[in-house]
Amino acid sequence: MFMRVLRWIVVVVAIWLHLGASERESPAHLLLDGVPPSPSSHPGERLWPDPHFSHWPALAYFDEDRNAALSLPLRQPGQAGAWGWQDQPAIPFRLPQNPQLNRSSGLLGLPREIGDHRARISIAEGHWELPLRMVPVSAARWPHARLRQGFPVDADDVPVVLRLQRDYGQGDRRWLSLRRRLPLGEGPAVFIGDPLEALGRDVVPAYPGLLRQLSDEPFPAHAALVAWAQVAAQRPSRLIWSPGNASIEQHRWTEEELRLIEALNQAAAAQGYRFEGVLLVPPLPVESRLQEIAKQRRVALRYHASRHGWEVVDGESIAGQQGAGARLQPGLYTRYPHGQAQDRLRQALEP
Repeated sequence: MFMRVLRWIVVVVAIWLHLGASERESPAHLLLDGVPPSPSSHPGERLWPDPHFSHWPALAYFDEDRNAALSLPLRQPGQAGAWGWQDQPAIPFRLPQNPQLNRSSGLLGLPREIGDHRARISIAEGHWELPLRMVPVSAARWPHARLRQGFPVDADDVPVVLRLQRDYGQGDRRWLSLRRRLPLGEGPAVFIGDPLEALGRDVVPAYPGLLRQLSDEPFPAHAALVAWAQVAAQRPSRLIWSPGNASIEQHRWTEEELRLIEALNQAAAAQGYRFEGVLLVPPLPVESRLQEIAKQRRVALRYHASRHGWEVVDGESIAGQQGAGARLQPGLYTRYPHGQAQDRLRQALEP
């Protein structure tokens, strides 16, 4: 009896499926009127990006040679090409033969001369010109408008390299003597960088007139250059820089970050004033795997800021060591200190 019922069920289901299939006069993916076809439904030509600068130094001394990194699409593996700066001999190269690669890269030495430059690239019949700006730290207005993949560009998306003098801080009598004679800026105080937010609150002081240029970037010095370009015309009297821990967390930290302190000092001096510089050294990250490099960075930041006349606010000693200020409960922490530890940091930044 059971087998007879099962056979009838199978017959009924088969008839139902057959009727449903016969009623379908068009495929399930029938396009609607006015809707273009999906690119995935038919083959097409691959869109390759043009050659472009992928990395460049944001801060370079006048007396050093630096490179910019070029990204080259591997449309034609093994193809010969050449690159170089305008009015200079081109350097020949050949793209890799590996067809599995999407792109190649190389380093192009930067010119030392201040001004606008153009790199010329040719691959087979293709020719490109890539602009780059070399700007002195003494410029009255910096062209830095934003960051492109972490590196500064102007309003036209042109990479910007800032050239500055070497400054040895307290051991450099040129700068030490100059700063003693400069008047304090008459503008408002400025907070630049990571606000160290935790549980909806941050450490930015709340005194009147403070300008906030907040960012949480893996290259905090690059973000600070863009921020300074927005506020420099107001001749700040006090500058608080909070680099945060993003560069450590994303494994992007290099000692070039230290040059920002020199650059900002020189930028103000070139316009005939100085500011009170305050560096907020962030507390150590809670993750133990990050603490060794964070300690090295901490030492470098403290030493460099002190030698260049900046006040140092030590977030680790104020908030509590070993992540005490960030602990919510055993085994659970916020990224940065909260509660009373956060309040102590905020108070330490007030004038």
